[in-house]
Amino acid sequence: MLLCSSCTSVTPINGTIHGEYYTSPISTLSCRVGSLEFNEAMISDEFGPHGGTIRIHDYIDYIRIDIEEFSTSVVTEIQDEVFRERLYQNYYENMVFPQIKKSYKNVTSLESKIETIDEKPIFYALARVSEGQPFRSTLLYSDGNYIYSFTTLDIDRGDLGWSLQKKMENAYLVALGAFKKCTF
Repeated sequence: MLLCSSCTSVTPINGTIHGEYYTSPISTLSCRVGSLEFNEAMISDEFGPHGGTIRIHDYIDYIRIDIEEFSTSVVTEIQDEVFRERLYQNYYENMVFPQIKKSYKNVTSLESKIETIDEKPIFYALARVSEGQPFRSTLLYSDGNYIYSFTTLDIDRGDLGWSLQKKMENAYLVALGAFKKCTF
């Protein structure tokens, strides 16, 4: 685990830290972690030969980035909108959502959508554990060689008097903020 504000390592990480950026040991993923939002953020990562997980957390947010390499490149196919949408939907339904359900018993899928962010086609899904509990936001992106899954845990800010719609928008913004801090 690495404490970014002081760049001291508690245990070794597989990726590298240069200034405010963490770079994954596989793919070309690089994420800004030394920003105000990640003040004193701690990073841990685990990688095998074809994928891994990066965890970034501070006193407010928890972001998990999973990277999985495709056994066969789909760089050409990923350009096709129908192929990409099916890939994202299937990956979420068969890989991501079952893991969320494994961690939480009463999880409900609230919404999902496909959109383009900074010229990158992404899939976004939001699940809620139960009333008064955290939201799990997932944002998927693939470059055809890897699929990246950004999962955030956003607390239910019920004490702020927010409507369900406002809470859902906030959960989306947390996931989107994490995604926008990264380059691929």
